[in-house]
Amino acid sequence: MGDPLSVASGLIAVVTATLQSSKILYETIQSFRNHRTAVIDLIRELKGLESVLTPLQDYVRSDETAFLPLKVPLIQCRQACVDFQVLIEQNSRRTRAETRTSWRDWAKLVYMNGDITSFKELLAGYKGTITIALADANLRSSKVTLQVLNDYKNLICDTKLDLEKHLKDIDSKLQDIVSQGATTEAAEGQANRRKFESEKESTERCLEYLKHLLEEINGMSFQPVFTGPVSNTAVMSVSAGNMTLADSLTISTLKACSYNLSDTIDRLESHRDKTEENLRLRSLVQDSNQEVDPGANRETLQNELESTKQCLSVCDRASEWASSGRVHVVEDVSVGNDGKQICVSTLGDLFNIKGARAGHGSIQFFGSVSEGSLNAVLRSQTQRQYVRNEDTEDEACPDYIAPDQPLPETSLYHVSQSEMLQCMRATADL
Repeated sequence: MGDPLSVASGLIAVVTATLQSSKILYETIQSFRNHRTAVIDLIRELKGLESVLTPLQDYVRSDETAFLPLKVPLIQCRQACVDFQVLIEQNSRRTRAETRTSWRDWAKLVYMNGDITSFKELLAGYKGTITIALADANLRSSKVTLQVLNDYKNLICDTKLDLEKHLKDIDSKLQDIVSQGATTEAAEGQANRRKFESEKESTERCLEYLKHLLEEINGMSFQPVFTGPVSNTAVMSVSAGNMTLADSLTISTLKACSYNLSDTIDRLESHRDKTEENLRLRSLVQDSNQEVDPGANRETLQNELESTKQCLSVCDRASEWASSGRVHVVEDVSVGNDGKQICVSTLGDLFNIKGARAGHGSIQFFGSVSEGSLNAVLRSQTQRQYVRNEDTEDEACPDYIAPDQPLPETSLYHVSQSEMLQCMRATADL
């Protein structure tokens, strides 16, 4: 029976089907007693997969565009859960003499020439890719700290290493298939070929995504904010003498992440070429055997490889965003009495603020807002006359710091986009 899901299916349908299949597999494995350590690890991995698929389902319902690169990996992940579910059912039928919940033949389970641990690692790669995609969506908000950004980059690097290991496993299994050649039965050879080709296609999708992200990293530059009189059209640059410790540490971390991504992508590309060569050799072997249908096996292997490539592509794009270097450093900035100072970004950049001071009756804001919201506030400011009213100031903006009380040297005054706009509009109405 053909799988009703395909790349033409809606993304929400794919996510829902994947979530349902993972839950069914989880419940099936849970129904058995006397679990080995590897089985317990698989149960935990399935539970973790559910924990990322559930919020992904919510995100896709509101906006699926950002998650379209996950479609092929999700389809392959869902198919893997279905295949493993069938494998368990087939093996458990042979042990019906015992109670179903005491079945122990986990060691006999073989999926894509691997054991239960290999299957768990396969699921871990998909879970990690989905996690990165979700984190990428969250990082595009204005409430992100440097610690969160660094944790996110570490997650990307770890996931890429897992995907690289998975590609090596695929290559090893492809070599086994080639070495077996005509000695492998036709039906079994076709099934293995399809699975490995699917894995290859999945890997290529992930690799493309990682490359895209790395391009974004390399295309962005570190842009600190300096004090002092600078024209609006001036181009700011960083020199060694002007760099703070925060500048140096941030640039060093971003460069290291960029180099690691480039090295990993090179190794993945090399492995992909070897896999394609193995597939070519396998095709030659099958052409010499009239009983073997090369197209059937090739389809499964290509699907899996396409899925893994897509996962790497997701990691690449997320890594470029996380390592973009768009962290603005603001030090010892002050505004005089009755002055206005607004330092915002419409690109979702981060701000590292130290020693900001505001004079009496002044307005001072730092943060990220959308371009439309910023234009609306600026138009509102020009249309209204500012009148200082101390009696209503605190009521209109409860988080506002009294203008005659300078901020501490090490404090960071963070405001969300909605809070910033509320305070600015309230002040404009005074």
